[in-house]
Amino acid sequence: MTHTGLHQFDEALQTANVWLKDLMDVLAWTEPAQAHQALKVVMHEVRDRLPVPLAANFSSQMPLIVRGIFFEGCSPGSERPTDRSLDAFLAPIAEAFRNFPGVKADAVAAAVFEVLSIYISPGEIEDVLQALSKPIRDLGKSSIRTSPIAGL
Repeated sequence: MTHTGLHQFDEALQTANVWLKDLMDVLAWTEPAQAHQALKVVMHEVRDRLPVPLAANFSSQMPLIVRGIFFEGCSPGSERPTDRSLDAFLAPIAEAFRNFPGVKADAVAAAVFEVLSIYISPGEIEDVLQALSKPIRDLGKSSIRTSPIAGL
């Protein structure tokens, strides 16, 4: 583990690495940079479809570094996506992995939802899914673990 000299940062880095490792395990990937990209692009698509107060509540259960990824580039006053279709949700994910043959956007999104369900409380996951359009909600619900271990 890298040591920054500040316990809170070291712990945040270690926890973020656990999330990335879990995502790599779900996707059967070996590259942390690829997992980071997956987490980032999916979380941004989710974030941009949530009301700002819900996004803030959702992020409160994320470790510091993951919360930073979630809010990176966020502009709460900007326009929200008007196309709430599954295709519009998956398009940026597909674009992010266009140079990775065989990587399917829906599988990447499902894997991120699965990892989120490990660490985010079931009630918060449900609130987030209810705020998404039915096709995106269905993808998320089909991906979440039935007995999450929140707070690890």
